[in-house]
Amino acid sequence: VEYDRARIEAEAFAAAGYLGDVPPMVAAWAINGRTPQQAAENILAEAAQYTAALVQLREVRLAAKEHIRVLMAAGEVEQAQQLAAQTIAAIAATVVGIGNNAT
Repeated sequence: VEYDRARIEAEAFAAAGYLGDVPPMVAAWAINGRTPQQAAENILAEAAQYTAALVQLREVRLAAKEHIRVLMAAGEVEQAQQLAAQTIAAIAATVVGIGNNAT
């Protein structure tokens, strides 16, 4: 929710040509030498990365869910467990390098 709110405020600030009052969520990130425009651009870039990761996460999760359901119905419990472990690793890898998720 916090990141989405920051994105919304950064979008509005960018749409206004980075003029006028700096929205609070953008101002909070305009620290350590960042200008309000740099903060807004950074927020928007990170938001785009999170959005792309969210789409990928959903695709991976739903495909695995369906495949695991089929494996379990066929009594292939060990294969289902292996797929679940692979899926968890794939989901974790989806957000590596985004925001504070360096590793």
